[in-house]
Amino acid sequence: MEGNNNQESILVSVIVPIYNTEKYLPRCIESICKQTYKNIEIILVNDGSEDKSLEIAKEFAKKDNRIIVLNQKNSGPVIARKNGIRRASGDYVIIEDSDDWLESDLVKKCVEVTKTEENVDIVKFGYICEPSKKEKNILNERLVTERVVVGERIDQIIKLLIYSVECNSVWNEMVKRQLYDFDDKIFDNAVRQGDDLQINLHIFLKAKKIVFLEDNLYHYVDNPDGATNNISAKRIISNIRESIFINGVRKRIAIERFGCVDEEKLINMTLSALSGRIIAVLANSITPKDDLIEIQEGLRVVLPAYLVGFDSSSIRQNMIKKAICKNILNGDYLKNLRYRPICKILKMVGVIK
Repeated sequence: MEGNNNQESILVSVIVPIYNTEKYLPRCIESICKQTYKNIEIILVNDGSEDKSLEIAKEFAKKDNRIIVLNQKNSGPVIARKNGIRRASGDYVIIEDSDDWLESDLVKKCVEVTKTEENVDIVKFGYICEPSKKEKNILNERLVTERVVVGERIDQIIKLLIYSVECNSVWNEMVKRQLYDFDDKIFDNAVRQGDDLQINLHIFLKAKKIVFLEDNLYHYVDNPDGATNNISAKRIISNIRESIFINGVRKRIAIERFGCVDEEKLINMTLSALSGRIIAVLANSITPKDDLIEIQEGLRVVLPAYLVGFDSSSIRQNMIKKAICKNILNGDYLKNLRYRPICKILKMVGVIK
């Protein structure tokens, strides 16, 4: 390992939860080791991988003494991140997905912010989607217009987290380590769909100063084998149940922070996210019949529970029906015979007539 520059007084912990990503992991770890800012510790948390990911992590640890390898039984990304953060000793923390990679100056540019701005809690940066090369940055005219956000203006960022999918990823930010406080009474360790959001909602609530960079420093890989692309029937039903939990978190924080919640906006946003996964499975000609039946039964069970979570006095029931019909059963999808069973299920639970 190269010696630390005397000016590199801030220690940054880079945490990588790992699960079965042997194909991508070497590039991920190399991108961290080759950071131009050298005062980092690299914590690789193997979450019970069944491939060669643990072996790869250990090989890199032999070559770079900044690397710490933790091994745990498969417990999910929330537990893996918790264990990594508990082991971290850095002033700031960056969490990277094990199939992604970093620009070589990512840590350097984030640390530079803390030297030009006092008391920075979070540095948020843009990213590039791979392999499409599409660039994404919320520092723009539509979302966040100010580079430095402090005080009451942070409320606008909190609203973005509650009512949209913007700003909720934990992998494109550097966070002051003290902001991480995992209360097991609040966090659901089993959540996989929305695990980033439940972490960031609590982190941003504590933040006093957030800095947004124009630079796109992170490469987010659309991994067909990754958790976000797992669209099996069981995964979809689990996603719906997890969405019920996450919306409970969103609703609670909205009420605590702002005294009210826009339930129509909340349910529309959530159903929009879920509908893509449901439609992908139903439209897939090779989806097994048993999976289709499982999704139908799952929707029959969980949709009423989902609707119970919303106060009918603050949003008309017909608006909820419209939201579900618009997002899950919109347009030409109704013409496909494979969607008729879903219509039947929605009728059975009284969502549509």
